[in-house]
Amino acid sequence: MYKNKIKILLIEDNPLDARLVKVYLADSELESSQLINVEKLSTAFQKLEEDTFDIILLDLNLPDSVGYETFNKINCFVKDTPIILLTGADDESLGTKAISEGAQDYLTKGQVSSILLYRTILYSIERKKTEKKLFESEKRFRKLFDGALTGNIITSADGKITLCNPAFAQMFGFNTVEEALEHNINDFYLCSNQREELLSNLTPDYNLELIEERLKRIDGKYIDVIENVIGTFNSDGDLTEVRRYIFDNTEKKKAKKRDILTSKILAILNRQNEWNLLFRDILLEIKLFTEFDAVAIRLKEGKDFPYYVHDGFTNTFIDETNSLCKKNEDETIEKDKSGEPSSECTCGVVLSRKIDKNKPYFTDGGSFWTNQSSEIEDLKPNEEPIPYPINNCIYSGYVSVALIPIHSGNDIIGLLQLNDKRSNMFEMDLIEFFEDIGNTIGIAYKRMLQGKMISESEENYRLIAEYATDVIWVLDIETQTFRYVSPSIEHLIGFTDKEFIKRSLSQIFTTESLKFIQQEFPSRIKRMLDGDAKIYTDEIKVVHKDGRIIITEIHHQLITNPYTGRIEGTGVMRDITERKKVQDKLLTLTKALEQSPVAIVITDLNSKIEYVNPGFTTQTGYSFDEAVGKNPNILKSNHHSSEFYNKMYSSLLAGNDFLCEMLNKKKNGDLYWEFSIFSPVLNEHNVITHFIAIKEDITKRKQMVEDLILAKDEAEKANALKTEFLAQISHEIRSPMNAIISFADLLKEELDEKMTPDHKEYFEGIESAGHRLIRTVDMILNSSELQIGTYEPTFSKVSLIGDILRKIENEFELAITKKELRYDLISNVREVIVYVDRYSIYQIFVNLMDNAVKFTRRGSITIRVEKNEELIKVSIEDTGIGMSEDFVAKIFVPFLQEDSGYSRRYEGSGLGLSLVKKYCEINKINIEVESKKEIGTKFTLIFTEMK
Repeated sequence: MYKNKIKILLIEDNPLDARLVKVYLADSELESSQLINVEKLSTAFQKLEEDTFDIILLDLNLPDSVGYETFNKINCFVKDTPIILLTGADDESLGTKAISEGAQDYLTKGQVSSILLYRTILYSIERKKTEKKLFESEKRFRKLFDGALTGNIITSADGKITLCNPAFAQMFGFNTVEEALEHNINDFYLCSNQREELLSNLTPDYNLELIEERLKRIDGKYIDVIENVIGTFNSDGDLTEVRRYIFDNTEKKKAKKRDILTSKILAILNRQNEWNLLFRDILLEIKLFTEFDAVAIRLKEGKDFPYYVHDGFTNTFIDETNSLCKKNEDETIEKDKSGEPSSECTCGVVLSRKIDKNKPYFTDGGSFWTNQSSEIEDLKPNEEPIPYPINNCIYSGYVSVALIPIHSGNDIIGLLQLNDKRSNMFEMDLIEFFEDIGNTIGIAYKRMLQGKMISESEENYRLIAEYATDVIWVLDIETQTFRYVSPSIEHLIGFTDKEFIKRSLSQIFTTESLKFIQQEFPSRIKRMLDGDAKIYTDEIKVVHKDGRIIITEIHHQLITNPYTGRIEGTGVMRDITERKKVQDKLLTLTKALEQSPVAIVITDLNSKIEYVNPGFTTQTGYSFDEAVGKNPNILKSNHHSSEFYNKMYSSLLAGNDFLCEMLNKKKNGDLYWEFSIFSPVLNEHNVITHFIAIKEDITKRKQMVEDLILAKDEAEKANALKTEFLAQISHEIRSPMNAIISFADLLKEELDEKMTPDHKEYFEGIESAGHRLIRTVDMILNSSELQIGTYEPTFSKVSLIGDILRKIENEFELAITKKELRYDLISNVREVIVYVDRYSIYQIFVNLMDNAVKFTRRGSITIRVEKNEELIKVSIEDTGIGMSEDFVAKIFVPFLQEDSGYSRRYEGSGLGLSLVKKYCEINKINIEVESKKEIGTKFTLIFTEMK
């Protein structure tokens, strides 16, 4: 008998089935159990609220609930009480489904026995207890698993995450464990074979411990981890499950890497190299540390901050962003209200300290950083950090961008720029770390600059004396010898400083200059002794080592040496030989201005005349005194509008020349035309100080041009009359000639069989002469059009063989047959398309073919088409009478015919080949001629342009 008394809730509405259950219980070892029977589900809920039961026997079909829903409701109400279903024969599927959802077992009515009921109840109670213990154990394990600080994870052999704790989810950037469970562990590896290489070392007898790896979070950030890896294998030795215990080593490794970088940078800064080499090495270490796509350092240079060193940026990027000074449309630098250059781009904002530290882009240290640079484009136009955006970083694909100012005391002397095309590469602690690096670099750089300034200052004083272009000297007045002279004396007169000191004054100065020194110095010494400390400037001539005379300018002062008490002259000597030449040249130019026949006027910026040359007086009648101080509008004729003068002054103020023709008025009231060139005069700072005008009287030239224009108009009218005349002549000749040919054809048809050989010859003569006359008229008209330039070609794609050569073949077929000539058209291609003027190209071949037929008495005519790469050659070769070399040289001259060969024995106007040449030029075709007397002629057309 079961030791414990069992309390059973039977939910059954069929009295017979309920009675059978009671009987079975009485016959089993559960006879002492307490059985409570209810007929409705609602009543069962009341009982379960009032009391607890060890087991529930449940019929699925009740008055107030039917089918699977009955189990679902009771199962939700009592989670810890085991449930046995009582089903009919046709409800077994529902019983099976209920077991999968939490029921302990089911019994089919009509198949129940005392022993079966007994065992089912006991097994169900014990199984439920076991499940509860397992649940509690799992709960305790889950608590330990989820509460671990390491990232714990279980995956299948293919990497599917089946279980993980919150520490793992947080470590890899997930908000919840559920999000992590949707991923595969392969999602966190940097390359596909990284995991395979790891698992290849895992065996049933060997686990992996303290493995260091770099993985990737779901947000793309990298993390460095140390992990233990344990594998579960089946009986066949196949890996089925992988357990991993992961420690995030990122911060520790990051701190170690930063310490190493700091040590390397300090070591570099303590080296004695040039600073560009130091910065290059520092930048290399930063790039290796960050593994970013591009890094750079800008340093202050004047008012700008160009790149000093860079690594990873393209040359185009550097060229476009090197200067941060904003430019106006005329390429001048834009100034702000304080007169300082306006800075462009976010770099300029950081360097100018125009930042708002309340915005997430900026730090208290004055840096800018973003992990999504495209967000900057969403700022309002008046918002920092882009008052003058260049945004090359965005357009070049850099997503993560940081700009770190390099401080030297209170000044910003440079900028550290970090760019990467991946997102989320920065965190605040990394920015702060690089701010410390920037400050370290700034301090070292300032110390270097100070040392350099001291060194340069000392060096400068030495260089002033040793390497100055001007010669520094000290003269002992008593001994009349030089006590010191700087090395630049050698450049001045060819003697070294040591050679110069050994020379006497008479060997150094010309006789004239030495005489001047000997006359002036005694009185100057006296004035010096009386307290006059005047600095003198003299022009002295010295003798070069090669004998040349050098003109020098000497600035000097007489002093008493405080150590020796001797009177000395000390000063500098400068070569002014070239300046004297320039002065002479300037004098020559001045004379040229004075003697120039054109008028020259110079005014100030207010258009007040400061100078006019004699040519101005000759041209206008105003003398120098009458013009100076006046405005050039004294010459105004009121012919030109105010817009004309406004345009002129606008051009001059913009720094440009202005050329024009003006109608002005002389002093006596006469009007005259002048061609004027107005120009601004710029000083050494490119600032306009004056305006100069050069004016030439072109009144006679203008009259000559007007006469020429009238003559041109008359010539054009004559040409128009000529064209109209030729058109009318063409009409007057063509009309009757066409009528003659037509009537001749009618007469030939009328005679038909009555026609004698003589008649046939007459008709052929009429037809030949008529066509010859019409063709002559056509050539005259075509030649006229080409001569006066009225021919307008129409270019299009033309099939050279199909559209031109086949038609030529048809047109001359009768003439070729009549003369019993052989004709061949040979081509190495089926078709050739050229871009030409169809009419003129056809006329070229008509004329060449007409000549070939005309001048060939026997033999053959061959047209050959050859296509070679992009060149097309078409040759027309005959076995006719040929031409002499002398005539070939002038074959394209109009109306020219060879007396023997192309002579008067053959009809023709001599215009055909000249038209061919001109039509070839229109179509950009090269034409070549080969001919020998009594052997034949070959014309070759080379098409040089094809579309």
